[in-house]
Order: sequence, then C-alpha cells, then structure tokens
Amino acid sequence: MSIPEHTALGIPGRLRHALKKVGVSIARAAELCDIPYRTLQNYLLENRSPASDVLQKICNKFSINGHWLLTGDGNIFIQNPKSVSNSDLNWSLLRKILISIEKSEINSALYVNPSEKATAISIAYSDLNYLAQSHPKEAAKIFGDEKLFDAAVTQFFMRRMLSLMDDENVQDFLGRIAEDNPSQLVFIDNDGNLTNFEEWRERAEWDEKPSR
Repeated sequence: MSIPEHTALGIPGRLRHALKKVGVSIARAAELCDIPYRTLQNYLLENRSPASDVLQKICNKFSINGHWLLTGDGNIFIQNPKSVSNSDLNWSLLRKILISIEKSEINSALYVNPSEKATAISIAYSDLNYLAQSHPKEAAKIFGDEKLFDAAVTQFFMRRMLSLMDDENVQDFLGRIAEDNPSQLVFIDNDGNLTNFEEWRERAEWDEKPSR
C-alpha cells in the first residue's frame, strides 16, 4: 500500500495540499484567518517555521485535522466540525515543543532550515503524543519537569538532524557541540533518566537512524 504523496510532504506541504482542497488562495486564507499574507506565504514556501497559534487558526477556520497536519496520520479534515472541536491536536504540547526546539537550536549553535525544523517538530510531537497516550504516568513525569521535557525534545531534534548526515558529518557535528557547549544539552537515557551529552553520545545507536 503506497503512502499518499501529501502525507510525506511535511507540515508546509500538507498545509498547501489542504488549502488547495479547500479551494482558497494564500491571500484569501490569510485574510479569513487574520494572518499577515507574508507570514502564511513564508510558511507555505518553507522560508519560516510554523507557529502553533497560526496553525491553530488555520485548522479551526477550515476544519483541517490538526493531527494530520502535524503528523500525516488520519483524515485531512474533521468530519463534523460543528460538533467536534479541533481537540485532536494537543496544541499545548505543540507550543511546548516549539519553545523547547528553539532553545535546543540556540544551545547547539546550529542553524536548521525551516523545512527540517518542521520535520523535527512533527517527529517530536508524534513521539511525545504517543507517549502521553500509551504511558501516561511516564509522560506526566516528563511533561511536568521542564528539564526532562527539554531533554526529550532535544533528543528527537538531534536524532532528526543526525539522520540527515553521513557518518563523517555526524562525527564533526557532535564534535563541535562537545567543544562548544556540551553542558547546555541534556538528554534522557533508555531508563528515562537525565544524562549528559557525552554519556548520551557514547550510548546512542547511530545505526538506528530515523528514515528520512
């Protein structure tokens, strides 16, 4: 069974696909959602990372399934928008992830283009949302502790970046971080405990990279 093309497009691509299905132009969508035209255009052209409040406005206005927009799973649209709010997406979790990824990007002194950042956001959201549903006690521990939460998001973010590099660039990238500011990065080990960068680097299984 093949994966629909729009499912693999990432957040900007799925947003373009949904708006096309609705039949509205960028200018009209921006007007209806009270969003600056340039802001929406930059999201769709992958020149800027998405903001949770903007995505929420668009999803609510056009009954777009927020979970699908972020992960590619499920239906594109909410089937009965009059009786079902756009609560399928955990907007609070998304906001926390966006803030945490910004901190991770700053602490790692790494520029990430908006498209790849959007992908990292999707991965972190999917994994943390799954954790919240399947292991609520463990999730509550992580979500309730800012350091643990930042560590979890940093881990997803870093693994995404590493998955895009060849082995030589991976070692160079990790080396730069270790030299610049390893104390700024905290991770979670396999037992759910905080660990430092060097310990995480030694124990990480680079052969188990996420698919691109």
